[in-house]
Amino acid sequence: MNIFSIIVIAGFTQGISLVVALSAMKKGDANAKKYLSYIIVVITLLLLGRFFYSYSEMTALLYKVLYLGDIVIFLYGPLLYFFFLKLFKTKPENNYPIYLHFVPVILYILLILPIYFYEGYGFVGYIKKYDLLFNLAEVMAIAQNLLCLYLNYNLTKDISKRSEEQASFVPKISFYQVILKISFWCMIFWIVSIFDRYTHFIPVEDFLGYQLVWVTLSFLVFVIGIYTLTNPEIFDEIELIVSSENSADFIENLDELVAKIDSVMVEQKPFLQPRLTLADLSKLTGIGRHVLSKILNDVYEKNFFDFVNSYRIEEFKGLLEKSEVNFMTHSALALEAGFNSKSTFYTAFKKLTGKTPKAYLKEKDEK
Repeated sequence: MNIFSIIVIAGFTQGISLVVALSAMKKGDANAKKYLSYIIVVITLLLLGRFFYSYSEMTALLYKVLYLGDIVIFLYGPLLYFFFLKLFKTKPENNYPIYLHFVPVILYILLILPIYFYEGYGFVGYIKKYDLLFNLAEVMAIAQNLLCLYLNYNLTKDISKRSEEQASFVPKISFYQVILKISFWCMIFWIVSIFDRYTHFIPVEDFLGYQLVWVTLSFLVFVIGIYTLTNPEIFDEIELIVSSENSADFIENLDELVAKIDSVMVEQKPFLQPRLTLADLSKLTGIGRHVLSKILNDVYEKNFFDFVNSYRIEEFKGLLEKSEVNFMTHSALALEAGFNSKSTFYTAFKKLTGKTPKAYLKEKDEK
């Protein structure tokens, strides 16, 4: 047993443990966790099939089992896409029927179905006769998975943009982007392995191609497992409204509403809540979310993320002047001012002031 086999078995074991852990996890959206469990099951079945293919005597029965198991390569992309849709509480951008994602797997089932009626030379003959179709099916699976990764990439990009309109913190989008990146590299290694199958351009057998597909899948299981179990909040709902296109000029009593917003922000200081959202501020001000969003964009000329963080930055500057906080680090002061992380603080500070916190403090000390 070589290092690749050990990694594959470790990934399989981690996958089984993760499915059990997800089923026991009470926090988070149930549907999102269900689809993630399906994804992990798909990966673990792939890893199990790969292990048996490498270390078992290949009988006709085992070949038939593995051909059937290859159905899962057509399910990974769609399940990942459905996971993202459920998690972000959104709908597909296109209006095409959702069942179209399963057309490739149906075509593949129709292709392999006859082999279960053949034995011996008949089985081998069918496999050789339709070898090209099996290769095309593999290419179709890659194309389908790449399409789903592209859809997920656009989805996360859209959620990132919309979240700045309605959340004062950075949602856990980065984790999902990591999943997409690892999945993408898995597809690249898969494509390389197919190309090498016909050209043999890799001099070290298939270690840089096909083997890396399974190593990458195992690594993906470890990443998902470690991150989800240590950060269960990633399953928190990320439900964002679609902003209205109407101008704030048409809002009645606009001046009164602006004064109300200013009053709430100064007197109640809701920005000290690290996970403040547009919905929270809407309740405090009594202004509807759509109207509030338009006022922030058109009157204050800021999205919600920048609007709230501008108050946090001023709070941070105010804390610097207090002698009783001299023993606190600047990161600690940023958290005290309402930022939920050091990275969010640095990003917001540079964006809104044009300076890094270090440059601002240096300039302040020189005065």
